[in-house]
Amino acid sequence: MVTGPPTSPRPWLGRLALAVCVAAALAAALRPAARMAYTHELARRGQRINPAPVVATGNPRGPRVLFLGDSRAAAWPALAPDRFRTLNVGVDGETTTQVRHRTAAVLARETPAVVVIQAGINDLKIIGVDAAAAPTLIRECRTNLAVLVHDSRAAGAQVILTLIFPAGPVDWRRRLVWSTQIDTAVREINAALATQFSATPGVWLMDPEKILRPANRTEDYQDTLHLRPAAYEKLQTALLPLIEQALAARATNGPVSSNTPGDR
Repeated sequence: MVTGPPTSPRPWLGRLALAVCVAAALAAALRPAARMAYTHELARRGQRINPAPVVATGNPRGPRVLFLGDSRAAAWPALAPDRFRTLNVGVDGETTTQVRHRTAAVLARETPAVVVIQAGINDLKIIGVDAAAAPTLIRECRTNLAVLVHDSRAAGAQVILTLIFPAGPVDWRRRLVWSTQIDTAVREINAALATQFSATPGVWLMDPEKILRPANRTEDYQDTLHLRPAAYEKLQTALLPLIEQALAARATNGPVSSNTPGDR
């Protein structure tokens, strides 16, 4: 009996290995282009001065609480409508520099009793494609957030500074332009701000790291940068007592107070 040459018992393994090699080669080839496109898009967005329409809800006679910042601020749910006047001027994709450019006009126009600030992650995204820029980006982000606090206080508002939300799970698409240095930068800025404002009159700090714990990141985040509604419910529970403390201090000491901040 004549037989042919031996055949591989699993020919699909060879095809699978070839497919994996091709996919890896394509990813390596596309990574520089993707990073360049992402860098250009961030630069374009960062140079744009956006309009800041105010989303106002709730009791027109209630205490005016202004949420200021990026998409993470924009997504924050309104406070109890029977008690508060919630004003939201969060803008998707904005850096702290962009927020800073429009803050003076917003504060003058809206005269909030309390300002809640959440911004910074959009400054730091560029680190994923330009690691050398990290020191400058960290310094500018921290400075801008400090200026937002100062300007809000100067306008007569009490301030609740929510430290920068940590990132959620990084999916495969964002891994092309992500770096663990971004997470390091978030922790560095948050630590510096906590030290700077831990005893500043009229300023309350809220640390989301204590609320959005790593074990819950999958259930808290809808993607790397944005939270699910359930996560905001957790944050709202922590925020409300701080708002009450801020309003009580304002009532006692006036718009620009010299109170000793409450439990942070």
